[in-house]
Amino acid sequence: GRRRRLRRGDAENAAPIRLAIVGPGRLGGALSRRARAAEPGRFEFLGAVGRSDDASILKSAACVLVAVPDPVIAQVAKDFATRGLVRPCSLWMHCAGGRPVDDLDPILGESARAGVFHPLAPVPSAERGERTLEGAPVAIEVEARSERLASSVAEGLGLVPTSVGVSDRAAY
Repeated sequence: GRRRRLRRGDAENAAPIRLAIVGPGRLGGALSRRARAAEPGRFEFLGAVGRSDDASILKSAACVLVAVPDPVIAQVAKDFATRGLVRPCSLWMHCAGGRPVDDLDPILGESARAGVFHPLAPVPSAERGERTLEGAPVAIEVEARSERLASSVAEGLGLVPTSVGVSDRAAY
């Protein structure tokens, strides 16, 4: 497979994307900072939550970025699905390039969509990551019906969306 640039989102005519982030760490913090600093009207940033937080904001998110340690992605997805916090038709993307989309399978039972959103930049801290993510590529693996939303989220965060299939993962 070959990597390809995703089609651009239609940000000019779109309503703000209701975005939430799961994970209070370095990457989650950097993405949260970028979402808060995005151009006006791009996002309705609902906030960032940890596993034990009141995560009711997730029920109204159109897109959720899951920025937690790789070994707990599946458990986090299961926890939030079990708690009824997954909005039908929402797009949940985890940020771990080395993990399969299948880690998010628990949310599929809630009629949500799943994908991978892996920024290809160092994130040593939330503060520094806010800067290093600017203009960085982000490897995205989603179904065709989710490409426009995933691309719009990436562009709104100042990242360059690139479609990456399962067979391309070893290349990056």
